[in-house]
Amino acid sequence: EPTPAPTPAPGPMPSLSPSSALRHLARAQGLEIGAFPDGFDFDAPLRTPLAREFSMLTIPTYWCLTEATRGQFDFRSLDTVAAFAAENEMAVRGHPLVYQECLPPWLAEGHFGRDEMARILKNHVQGIASHYRGRVRAWDVVNEALTWDGSTRDALMLWSTVPVNRNVFRLALGPEYIEMAF
Repeated sequence: EPTPAPTPAPGPMPSLSPSSALRHLARAQGLEIGAFPDGFDFDAPLRTPLAREFSMLTIPTYWCLTEATRGQFDFRSLDTVAAFAAENEMAVRGHPLVYQECLPPWLAEGHFGRDEMARILKNHVQGIASHYRGRVRAWDVVNEALTWDGSTRDALMLWSTVPVNRNVFRLALGPEYIEMAF
């Protein structure tokens, strides 16, 4: 039986000063390090480590939060996070523009035809993207649309708060809803 090669001794550990924030260590490696603040009304104790340690913040653009009422966008909470990111020289990631979960009742329980759902989808994506034009570095356009085998997801996951078990986008538009969102 062959003898395994010896494992090389690890190099010296970098000396970390108390001011060595994750964001600086990551940036030295050409990386961003991000956070998704849990909640939109994050308070001062959370803001301090976020500003110090992270170089990117995610704004949660879930449909149930941004367009609870059809055609009426509410960006107040998201704008607070985006402003905080700008003030602290952090990039912003938008997550997600289209997701079959966290839908408002008007959308989750609605029965829309293909043309109407296409208009709803387009209005929503353009409404959010145009509001944050130039302020979001990266977008998660469609979230969790595919299953492990590459097929489109037909049903919502079990932990959803939406009282239906269907992907309203796929039902109305077919799997091309993904391409339409882009």
